[in-house]
Amino acid sequence: GLDAVRIDEAQIRDLAERDDFAAALSDGPRALTLYDMRHEPIAIGRCLAPAATAIGLGASDPYEPMVLVVTPAAVWSLRASDCTPVATFASPAGELVVAVATRDGRFVAAGTRAGDVHVWRGDGALVASAALQQGAVTTLSLDLAEAFLWSGAWDGRANSLDLATLDVPRADLVRAIVGAWRP
Repeated sequence: GLDAVRIDEAQIRDLAERDDFAAALSDGPRALTLYDMRHEPIAIGRCLAPAATAIGLGASDPYEPMVLVVTPAAVWSLRASDCTPVATFASPAGELVVAVATRDGRFVAAGTRAGDVHVWRGDGALVASAALQQGAVTTLSLDLAEAFLWSGAWDGRANSLDLATLDVPRADLVRAIVGAWRP
């Protein structure tokens, strides 16, 4: 049989899970709640989030992960226990609809309704923007090694981005591309 865990929230809009934690975004009023799932679900933090459209869990330590709050214009990284903003990831273009972060907090990524994927360093600096989908990005995921970012959309496509390329200086990438294209 299936093991069921009950989290009581009014009108759940979004759920996120990472390691031993889960987060729920609920309506009426719009709020996010962080749960410790090591035993029975225990609410360990609750924040009002009136502009939130989606949530994710970011960098984690054994005691508390960062909560990603997605709004149309930005992703906010919050310390869940006291709702303190840690970093802001502003959208360069497009309405943000989904976000994900690496466990170590090195990268945060968000997808837009137009099909773009934006990637920032953990400090908020934008490092990449790409039109990976032909329609709204509906999901973002990382492989187990967190080497590749995957995006999916209603266009029926799944695309990947090698995160290691974001650590290579641009000048080195340009040299490699020019070298590869020369006859």
